[in-house]
Amino acid sequence: MTEIAKVFIVDDHPMIVEGLVQMITLTRRYEVSGTANDFEEAMSRMEEVTPDLAIIDLSLPGKNGIDLIMEMRNRLPDVKIIVFSMYDELSFAPKVLRAGVRSYVMKSAAPREIITALDEVAAGRNYVSEAVKDLIFKNFVLNHSDADGLANHLALTLQEQSIFRLIGQGWSSSQIGEKLCISVKTVQTHKDNIKRKLKINTAGELYRQAFLWVKDNPQPTL
Repeated sequence: MTEIAKVFIVDDHPMIVEGLVQMITLTRRYEVSGTANDFEEAMSRMEEVTPDLAIIDLSLPGKNGIDLIMEMRNRLPDVKIIVFSMYDELSFAPKVLRAGVRSYVMKSAAPREIITALDEVAAGRNYVSEAVKDLIFKNFVLNHSDADGLANHLALTLQEQSIFRLIGQGWSSSQIGEKLCISVKTVQTHKDNIKRKLKINTAGELYRQAFLWVKDNPQPTL
């Protein structure tokens, strides 16, 4: 029997939370392990229940959803995050995606889209609404000559993105393995996958591309 993944919902709109709970429960692939409506309650509850995935609204009372995401990256790095956002918050999309969020869904999207996002993220893939794709693509075209590079980069898994960033910061394979608690052989496998996805042929080009990515996409200070 397939294990049911635990989902935590952070949103201060009761009707939205209720709708998400009902829809997620009906899938029978996920269970809602808890809900919260602000930063403090969310961090406290999530550290207790350790969910697999979290759906986070950016507009929260007090510390906002961006603050919550950054804190989760430090204290709950294994939780896969889906941002569930209003259209007027779309400008935050590039920043939160660079912070390691793998899905950004607009609240104006069809209700079924949040389930699609859960399925994709649970499988280690990215999922973003069409409006978000358009924004990211336009931003990338304005600042880069190779528009295909962004699509390729977004195809990387969470761990591959982490390794790619560490490569760009000058970390060796052994240092990366120690930091991520994986073997050097596993690091090399990830490097090979990154090269394939980014259409890179040599180790030297991998290091160059990683360095340029880190330069153009520094860790956000949100």
